[in-house]
Amino acid sequence: MTLKPIAHVLVIVFLAAMLPILPSAQATGSSNFPAAANLDLLVERAVEEGAVGISVAIDRGGELLYAKGFGLADVEQQVPVTRDSVFRIASVTKQFTAAACLKLIEQGDLELEDELVDLLPDYPAHAQGVSLHHLLNHTSGIPSYTNLENFSESITLDLDHEAMLAKFADLPLEFDPGTDFRYNNSGYYLLGMIIEETTGQSYDDALRALLFDPLELDSMQLSIPRRIVPRRVRGYTSRGDQLANAQKISMTQPFAAGALLSNAADLTRWTRALVEHRALSAESFESMTTPVPPEGSAMTYGYGLIMFEEEGGGFTHSGGINGFSAELAYYEQLDLTIALLCNSNGANLQALRETIFRVIRSAESSSSRE
Repeated sequence: MTLKPIAHVLVIVFLAAMLPILPSAQATGSSNFPAAANLDLLVERAVEEGAVGISVAIDRGGELLYAKGFGLADVEQQVPVTRDSVFRIASVTKQFTAAACLKLIEQGDLELEDELVDLLPDYPAHAQGVSLHHLLNHTSGIPSYTNLENFSESITLDLDHEAMLAKFADLPLEFDPGTDFRYNNSGYYLLGMIIEETTGQSYDDALRALLFDPLELDSMQLSIPRRIVPRRVRGYTSRGDQLANAQKISMTQPFAAGALLSNAADLTRWTRALVEHRALSAESFESMTTPVPPEGSAMTYGYGLIMFEEEGGGFTHSGGINGFSAELAYYEQLDLTIALLCNSNGANLQALRETIFRVIRSAESSSSRE
């Protein structure tokens, strides 16, 4: 199982009796939000068609318009998803890792031109020329450990940094730094190590101090199995037409590339803090949202964010990991953020997010004409 930058479609049809539709719980939002009823139907249909549970949060201009849970957070205990349910967010993690690095640059502790072999002196010398910038935008040439043939054989093992580096650090670069773009989980794993080396703290504690606590993102934290996490959701998959618990993956392996937890509403608060320059300076936010493609590349990846021009433009990132999928997008023209979290791979969250946007745009357009 690999961590994915954009969730791919995986259509899974479950037995109807296995996943009863539960009423949405702890709904929150604006009483005059015209699209609410249609959104309820959309997400309920996604649960019917294969998603075990989905949590949705929608923010516009700093107002939480809509926050609801649908389906089940725990099938065995019949616990419903709520607006506060906490999910693994997979590769949506990357924007937080990138932002932490940019925060350290603002503080004078790092520079984009800093080289990997200087920041982590034990890293093999053949990576000379790989900079922080290259790690942040997937142009380093370092092989991604999730693409290695034997990756899935050891995903259940708790591995320390030394053991993880042994998977890929000695492999030759796939291309010269800065000359190509290739989505790369190894690069973001290394960024997590750099954050720890620079701050003298664990990745979890560093992100809490740099981002989560100042912005009051209370649900956000590193996924640590032994930690008690209120409202933590369980992940699921299917085997044929039977629902099953998702295959275990040790979260030491995705680490700074994909191991964070959050609820949907905190993801919208985070995006609001980004666009209002409360999470980072305006200069850092511009760096985060400005792709620097290699010559001849159509790359749209900034630092932890993917830029898009459709529907007026904006930025997004999605993720998939065993038993979970996530989608977070900001539409600049409407100043609108949509966050979707799911505890299975049975929903195409990107398609659902795009449909939700169109429903909101249509509803608000109709309302303005009345």
